[in-house]
Formats: sequence, structure tokens, C-alpha cells
Amino acid sequence: MISNFFKKNDEVEVEWWSDIDAFNDPSLDFLRPQKASKFFPEWFKKVHASKENRGVGNIKNCPVFPEYLTQGWIIPMWCDTELYVDDDGWKWNTPTDAFSWEMHSPEQFLHWLPEKQQKDYIWTWKAKCPWKVKTPKGYSMYQLNPFYHFHDWTILPGSIRTDFHFELNQQVLVPKSYKGKTLLIERGTPFAWYIPYKRTKYKEIFVPYDEERKRMESASWLNIFTSFKDSYKKRVKLEDKNEKEK
Repeated sequence: MISNFFKKNDEVEVEWWSDIDAFNDPSLDFLRPQKASKFFPEWFKKVHASKENRGVGNIKNCPVFPEYLTQGWIIPMWCDTELYVDDDGWKWNTPTDAFSWEMHSPEQFLHWLPEKQQKDYIWTWKAKCPWKVKTPKGYSMYQLNPFYHFHDWTILPGSIRTDFHFELNQQVLVPKSYKGKTLLIERGTPFAWYIPYKRTKYKEIFVPYDEERKRMESASWLNIFTSFKDSYKKRVKLEDKNEKEK
């Protein structure tokens, strides 16, 4: 499956495929990696935008969240999965032998955490993900936890150079409240989040707070507060239009 992101003059292709060939069949689209926008949190959809003016609003009015939540792709959990840990050991269970899990021993991660975090968590699982991904040369993928879905478990964030390393094996941190208790992750659950980015170098420049900066700040402020609503979205559309026309 090939998808595109950041639609500009030159589209960048991101290739997805599964080593379990049946997953490549269109009939299983709902278990394929999908644009994050398709997994927009249900609780967020139910928030009613505030009708207050002059900058008074709620999370629905703030452009930061929807812009963030629509970046990249989310891999849904590919099958029902049960994870269990107690003092005697660990075990996992899936409906078919086609899928399996491994674990990271405490010495690999948990034992190195600050003392409080060591007390908060019990285990780090390793998912053997059936999906692979390839980005163009110079592009990597951020692996992120789908935070706003508020799962009981956490995907450890990181970065993968997916222009030459295509394997995705998510590290899943489980809280101590699940000691001796089965953690169920159901098929289709928004599981792991991947956002592509171009590797580049950045240089910080500290500049004086001068008349030019004051004018820039005022213009930025007026961009928001000269419209009753959706001023940020309107500016985004304008910037995107200008970018496409270049």
C-alpha cells in the first residue's frame, strides 16, 4: 500500500506492506495502517466549539490539537491480544499462531528508569508487528504513543530510519496495576502512531527583541483576533494555497 503525505509540488511516497500477505488484501483495509485523521478520538468529536469571542474558547477552538492529531499514520492492533505478568512469569495469547509477542527484560529498560517510574510500571512488551514501512532517502519516522486515546498502556516513543530499516516492533510499557491481571488490547484499537519527517540540521539563532519582532508579534496577534472564528484555519488554507502555487 502506498500513501502520500504533506501534499506539495513534489509528493513524497511512503510505502507500507505486510509480511502476512493476507493483510495486503483490500478486504482487510480496516486493519491496515491508516491516516491518523481516521482515528480522530471519539471524545474529541463530541466537544462543542465555544461560541465565545475574543479568544475565549475550549480545546475544540484551539488549532494545535486537530493539526497534531491528523499527522502521519496509525497502525491499528492487528488481532485481539492478551498480555499477562505476575511473579511467576509472563505470557501472551492471540487467537492465531500467526502473531506473537516478546518481552524486554527489566535489565533492558525498566531497571534504568528513575525510582518512581520503576514502581509505576511492571513490564515492557515487544510487539512483533506484521507491518513494514519504507520512506525515501533522508526521511525517518517518529514512533509515538497515541496519547489522546488514553490507553492503559504506553508505546515508547522513538525515531526509526525507515529509509533503510523497515521493521516496526513496538515497545509497550504496562503499568503495575496489571500485575496478575490480563491486559486486553482489542483488534482495531489505535495502537501505534508514525509520523514521517525529513532528517536535517537546525541552528538556533538568538535575536534581539526589536521593532521588527514587535511588528511580527502584532501581525501574528491580528491574524487571530481580526476574525470571529477559524482564523488560524483560514490562514493555514491560505498558506497551503500559496505553497501549491509556487
